[in-house]
Amino acid sequence: MVLVIWNPTVNRFLTLPEPEGTKDNNSNYLGGILGYDQIDGKYIVLRVLRDSKICILTLGAQGKTSCRIITNGVPRHRSIIRCGECINGVMYYGATVDVGDGLLEHNIMCLDVRTEKFNQIKFPEGRSSANYHMVTYEGRLALVETLNFPSIDIWILTNGDRHEWTHNCFDLPLSEMDPIRRKEPRFCGVSNAGELFFAPWMLSESFNILYFDPRRNSIREVSFEGIVGDEF
Repeated sequence: MVLVIWNPTVNRFLTLPEPEGTKDNNSNYLGGILGYDQIDGKYIVLRVLRDSKICILTLGAQGKTSCRIITNGVPRHRSIIRCGECINGVMYYGATVDVGDGLLEHNIMCLDVRTEKFNQIKFPEGRSSANYHMVTYEGRLALVETLNFPSIDIWILTNGDRHEWTHNCFDLPLSEMDPIRRKEPRFCGVSNAGELFFAPWMLSESFNILYFDPRRNSIREVSFEGIVGDEF
């Protein structure tokens, strides 16, 4: 699996080097999580290897990278979510964790990029990890579920040490929209303003992005025309 980072500001692409020992086995590692070390001002990519090793890629100036493998203190686990989040120097991603005696748990792994120490957070009680989008919401880790669209469920982590979450449920006010555009869109993430945004499953030469503000229970549309070319 080849990972590529795109910087839209300067329209540059960076192909990440493969972790040592995996060059001839593309299935030996899973995905990657992009994070940022605010203290050193460096971008970091975390990659989970199948043998529970952690590869840390540090992105330097002019596309230079350094790679380290972490083994000490790493719980036996496998990533189950291809993407994750980095919040205030901590990387989060879903994982299946070996807790011994042949038992597995679905937890959220947390890696402090400064201390390189791992912790685990339990998912909200009675919830499956496979149904959620992991996002940053109001500066905290959050899980967004859209299975019952247009109802949106959001679980916000309030205390990681105690595995405490708060739950909110919102109904998108689709009555404010054109009926033709009420088909279920795809949840894409959270904007810096705290709005949840949705895009069509298939993009064309013109399409609409929906922005939902949970605090105001309002929805707005932004139309895009003529920006999708053959290369996209």
